[in-house]
Amino acid sequence: MDGGTVGHGARLTADLSRVRLAVCMPLSSGKIDVALDESLCNSLELCARYGMTFTKHTLVGSSLVGFAREQLAQSALRSNPTHILMVDDDMAWDDAELIARLIAADHDLTGVAGVRK
Repeated sequence: MDGGTVGHGARLTADLSRVRLAVCMPLSSGKIDVALDESLCNSLELCARYGMTFTKHTLVGSSLVGFAREQLAQSALRSNPTHILMVDDDMAWDDAELIARLIAADHDLTGVAGVRK
């Protein structure tokens, strides 16, 4: 890694060393899917190598996902993040650079549709 820069071809580069990411996960059952754990760990380890810092925010047991996300966003904002990532407990991804590339895209709001299991 070169000084905190991530890129995808010549079009997408960003310095992640100033990023403070709040990762928010509503956990209906209190359990994280094994695939999510692996995806998130791989991505956040990579992002840490780019110099990015992150905090984790979870809320267990809420059957109202909208309410849970609202509570998590409020909690995340208290940690003074530059970015917030909402991840459901049954999500997973193969590309460890996914989070870094989403942040590097530099949009105010980004959404990714997950594959239905």
